[in-house]
Amino acid sequence: MKKKIQIFIAGAKDLAEQRQKLKAMISDLNHKNEEVDGAVAYSVSSYETFGNNQEEYNDFITNKAHLVIFVLKDRIGPRTEEEYLLSIQHQKVKGRPKVVVFMNAYDEVTSDIAYINGLLRGDDYYTSYKNDEDLVLKVKECLADFAGRGERVKAPWAAAKGMGWKVAAGLLATALLVLGVMCYFGHRDKQPILLIAGGGSAKNYIEQYRGVKVDHYPSSYYVHMPSGNSWLLITEEVISPQKEPRYYPVCISASRAKEEDFLKITSDEKFLKSGSVIEAYLGDDTLSVCLKNVPEVTGRLDAKCLREKEISVRDLGNLMKDVDSLNVFATSPNSGTRTAYEKLLSSTDVSMAEMNLLQFSEDTDFASINIENKPYMLLGSRCYKMRELNRLVANGDVVELIVYNEVDGRRQYSTKPIYFYFMAYEPTASNELTVPKQTLRLLEDLGVAVSDKVKDGKLKRSSQDSIILNFDRLPNWE
Repeated sequence: MKKKIQIFIAGAKDLAEQRQKLKAMISDLNHKNEEVDGAVAYSVSSYETFGNNQEEYNDFITNKAHLVIFVLKDRIGPRTEEEYLLSIQHQKVKGRPKVVVFMNAYDEVTSDIAYINGLLRGDDYYTSYKNDEDLVLKVKECLADFAGRGERVKAPWAAAKGMGWKVAAGLLATALLVLGVMCYFGHRDKQPILLIAGGGSAKNYIEQYRGVKVDHYPSSYYVHMPSGNSWLLITEEVISPQKEPRYYPVCISASRAKEEDFLKITSDEKFLKSGSVIEAYLGDDTLSVCLKNVPEVTGRLDAKCLREKEISVRDLGNLMKDVDSLNVFATSPNSGTRTAYEKLLSSTDVSMAEMNLLQFSEDTDFASINIENKPYMLLGSRCYKMRELNRLVANGDVVELIVYNEVDGRRQYSTKPIYFYFMAYEPTASNELTVPKQTLRLLEDLGVAVSDKVKDGKLKRSSQDSIILNFDRLPNWE
């Protein structure tokens, strides 16, 4: 009996012609393999197989499919995104299905393209195709690799991981800056805009506690990305300055940057000739975890902990040491929330880097965390948690607990700082730096006291050797 490989081809409804060509190619393969000893037989399913029954899609992906092939053109719909996230989560937990994404080559970075790139970034499943013939050829090569090499799939995009820091960061920043400039030229007059980049918890903190709607801030464009990556936008501005500025990059971050974070692709000497990074502290976000309210999890915590809706770092570490009994979800690598937990849990001898953690975001679908109805725990914060859990917390199906540490016998809530980073330019002989008026306006709207530090759009440089200058420690104008 031939080995049977179950394949699911996912993608938008309007890509039916591409799916049909792939099915025809696979049918030809099966015909040729009929008389070949040891050859495999492929079984293909797609949207056309199940119609609009999403539950059947999900069941096939999680319980039957060996390989899921995503074919994308210039956008990704919510259903396809749900199928992608579900496939990735199950691959990490169960080792299957294997996932590969084929993306139509593009010349222009639209907002939809940028969103797809952000969704796929960091996953080795992505390659591009030029046309339908190229797509068929590359999927055929993928199937041969999958069937002949122990069910491993080539990851052509993984070659990008071998690039130097400068090239990789340049590509990342260029895509985002093109997106910002595109937005600006589409519906704004020719004044530089603010390109605001950063993570979700910093954005939510600013909206909840500072009253600034980042998504709709005047003359700006917001790009969601981990804090550790957003700092590269400022570095890009230093190594490739604009002759006529069309945007000014600023970063909102739930972790504190180090000077080396801005120097991975340039030297401190070149950076300081351009100016300095200014760090403004905005406040703190409190860490909280969400647990599935089942005896296997909450039964391991004492009644006082559950009654007061709080959990100690020690108890949290003990839960995570038994990670095989539950699915643990964290935010993306380099995010401020994840960095805070990594530092906090190191005191309990828990290394998150060595754990098989799953990933969640605010928009994660519930099906993606409720894998096999296994108990789960999400490491988040008061300002950043999965939206779909709010209803379950209210119903008591999920318990949200504030994280605290014992300091001198007293409880101290565990927090992560929220920072705002921006570039001050054109250092003068008198140690003055220029702050763009667009940045200055946002600083004021965020409630930062600027009147003593900034005069006529300039501030005083407190050090000629430091890449990062703390705003509160800058000299006042007399």
